[in-house]
Amino acid sequence: MMKQLELHSNCTDLYLLDGRLIKNLNGIFFLDSHTVDGLSSRYDLHSFDSAPHYTQNSTLFHFPANALAPEVVLQLTGEVSIYRFSDDLFLCHERLSRKELKYTLVDKTGTVYWKQVADKTVRHIANKLLVRNRLSNRNGEFWLHDQHGKELFHHQLPEGFTFREVDVIDDVLFLESWKGGNEVMRLTGLNANTGELLWKREYSIPYRTNCIVSTREGKLYYGLSQKYFQILNPVTGEFVVNISVEGMFPKGVAPEVNLQSIQDGKLWFVSGRGPDACFGCFDIEARSLDFIQQHPLEGDDIFDTPIFHEGKLYLRTKFEKLLYVLE
Repeated sequence: MMKQLELHSNCTDLYLLDGRLIKNLNGIFFLDSHTVDGLSSRYDLHSFDSAPHYTQNSTLFHFPANALAPEVVLQLTGEVSIYRFSDDLFLCHERLSRKELKYTLVDKTGTVYWKQVADKTVRHIANKLLVRNRLSNRNGEFWLHDQHGKELFHHQLPEGFTFREVDVIDDVLFLESWKGGNEVMRLTGLNANTGELLWKREYSIPYRTNCIVSTREGKLYYGLSQKYFQILNPVTGEFVVNISVEGMFPKGVAPEVNLQSIQDGKLWFVSGRGPDACFGCFDIEARSLDFIQQHPLEGDDIFDTPIFHEGKLYLRTKFEKLLYVLE
């Protein structure tokens, strides 16, 4: 049975980035046990070459492996957020007005290789640039550009669909999209250089009884429910594993499909709310349940995604924003 070591209040963020634990306690960001001064949003943090990077005052910093203090990578003028795109290229973001966002792709000398000023957002995925409409009600289309800013293709979803998850793995663009009030879920694999359709899976309500993959680890997607354990290869669209686990969980315990994490070959999950809240661990290789532990919460609160890091389990509650640390 795991025992509580610590309890913190006002934890507004908790996640892993390049194997480093990121948490926000009382408005202060921590990278493992070190404070990151001046950081105001998790969106200012990103990963490149297995090292956390962040922007502060138009300056890009990074934490090399085992470093206790950040080092300066690039410094620009103005109010610019900087994201490292490659060893020599950087994606810079600047808000010009309520409806105008400026993105530029520059090198360390400031030479501009690509620029866009529009009511669109840009983010880097693998070695690509994903351009999408800023407003969620117009998110039925996107554009993919290469590492130099050249447009590779434009993709338009069928009417009524909006996309949520977009990833690039081995030159395959993995796309999760939804129609209506989550009435239909569609998983798609596209050629990340041409936009050609490679494979497609579509599920109607109750789709979560058929497809539960939602957590990426390495090049695969995993999912565990009270009925199934699945592993999907997003490159081929085929299930590597799709087995029944019905009868494995006690009555009333149903792993939250969208609140799972994987560390060291174990899938960690949470279930229930308020007095019925609990957490547990599933062994991926053995395809078996390690344990389930009750952890009642106040009111109707629920746990967010559990994080297991360096022998400790971190559990954050969604409403009260409490952080429990167990071992």
